Amino acid sequence: MKKLIAILVVALLIVGALSACGGGSGGNSLVGTWEMRRVGAQGVSIYAYIFNADGTGTRDHDEFIDEFTWTVDTPGEVLLTLDDDLVEDWNYSIDGRTLTLSYWTLELVLTRAS
Repeated sequence: MKKLIAILVVALLIVGALSACGGGSGGNSLVGTWEMRRVGAQGVSIYAYIFNADGTGTRDHDEFIDEFTWTVDTPGEVLLTLDDDLVEDWNYSIDGRTLTLSYWTLELVLTRAS
């Protein structure tokens, strides 16, 4: 009986450890290209975020391109580190093909590119 309890405890610890490892895996859903188009007085503005699986990425706003590295340490929060070592702490949520990024008062709603 003690052996069975010990095996169950070890199994629960392993399951708990594996589920804890998934904390950063939420970032895997960010991998890909996300786009948003806005129509305004100046014409169509295009925003694009590309999150690469290796933790690098780029963002493009009307041909102004920033390169960054990104990490997800907390689900729903992505840290972007830009070339000038500026770190931006964005909140995010994904619903199907829609990515919502929030930074201070700015909110971007992007769609996964095909």
